[in-house]
Amino acid sequence: MATYCISDIHGALDEFRRLLNKVGFRYDGTDELYILGDIGDWGTRSMETILHVKAMEELYPFVHVLMGNHELMFLDAISHAGQGMIPDETDYNWLYPNHGEGTWKSFCALPLEEQVDLYQWLLVRPFSWDIRVEDRFYMAAHAYPYYYDLESADSEERRRRQCDTVWRRLLIREDPFAEYTGEKRYDTLICGHTITDFYYTRLRYERNWPYRKPGEYVRNRAFFAERFIDIDCGAKCIEMAQDRRELLQTAALRAQLCALRLEDMKTFYCRKSQIRLPDSQEWQESLQYSEDAIREVYLQQEMRMNEIRESFMSFFRRWRDR
Repeated sequence: MATYCISDIHGALDEFRRLLNKVGFRYDGTDELYILGDIGDWGTRSMETILHVKAMEELYPFVHVLMGNHELMFLDAISHAGQGMIPDETDYNWLYPNHGEGTWKSFCALPLEEQVDLYQWLLVRPFSWDIRVEDRFYMAAHAYPYYYDLESADSEERRRRQCDTVWRRLLIREDPFAEYTGEKRYDTLICGHTITDFYYTRLRYERNWPYRKPGEYVRNRAFFAERFIDIDCGAKCIEMAQDRRELLQTAALRAQLCALRLEDMKTFYCRKSQIRLPDSQEWQESLQYSEDAIREVYLQQEMRMNEIRESFMSFFRRWRDR
């Protein structure tokens, strides 16, 4: 039996399928799979990936799908549109900086019954899962622990803790279980959310820790901290190599999808096959970054906002009349 964790697929459906083939995942119940949220957005096959993972979870009892911040933003947008609200700041944060626009448009194109079914499925995604492997006790969560044994009866406090679970970024030396007062004894948190390059870049401040300089073209790898393991290796940027922004070009060259096997802590990776890492000269020539490019991106977003507002109102009329 093997237990695998994958996080932050972000629409990288081909890489997700190839990764499962690479690890030799068995669909007879021998293996377990935990997907730690952020299934869609960013990638061009976002909705297809969400529906594929949903179908897996519904078909196989050994596939478990957790809530991520992108699922939570998606749910908020559906709720706002369903109440006849125009998009607010949080909706625009999901649609544009977090690349949810394609997901929203695909969702609006689904038949009504499929929209309702997907919404109800997303609503009941758990925020964490306890996993015991031999003598080790893990918690799987998107970004930060969520303790069901200490769940608050106050709805506002519960929402705050849920937001922490999908949004909070751990520090390198942070103990994610430091605030836990329950009876369970967790060894390690398995999480995603923060691309691991965040930690490797900061390791320059740690004596005798290996670190990566900004100009080094090394693929992202899982980050093993003292009490947490981050497996978000930047798959959301897998399709960003042709973007005009330097930051996203750089991220695309480092991006991978990661699977962690808990029995032996072995990691497996899958990346977009046609992308290669350039040498230093090619790197400089490939960068198309400019202030004009950034302004153009935001101008295009402004032009699409009216279309998004109208889609919210159309969605409201459709759900109101169902």
